[in-house]
Amino acid sequence: MKRTHNGVDASGVYNWTEEDGSRKRKYMYITTVNEKTADGVGLSVAATAYLDEYDNTNIEKGAEENKSLIYILIVIILLVLIFIFVIAMAIEKKSIPKSTIKPIRKRLIIPL
Repeated sequence: MKRTHNGVDASGVYNWTEEDGSRKRKYMYITTVNEKTADGVGLSVAATAYLDEYDNTNIEKGAEENKSLIYILIVIILLVLIFIFVIAMAIEKKSIPKSTIKPIRKRLIIPL
């Protein structure tokens, strides 16, 4: 919490003692507000949550789903790039006379 005195957000896990004496783990996030009170006191906003309310298997399942989506996107992007490359090669071989390719290639070479 001391970090927020310097205007830096802070977060962390801590043990909370309930009214019945039991202890539970909680997570807190504190962010600073850019405004100050009339007497110059800085403001912060905090939110807490009990960690036992979240099922770790759901968190892990979500992470696995995200990995799967990333792999699917990578495969799709690679397939599109291969398709574009194949189309470009087919166009170059069939519709462009080789006599026009050489002058174009000469213009694209940039001397160092």
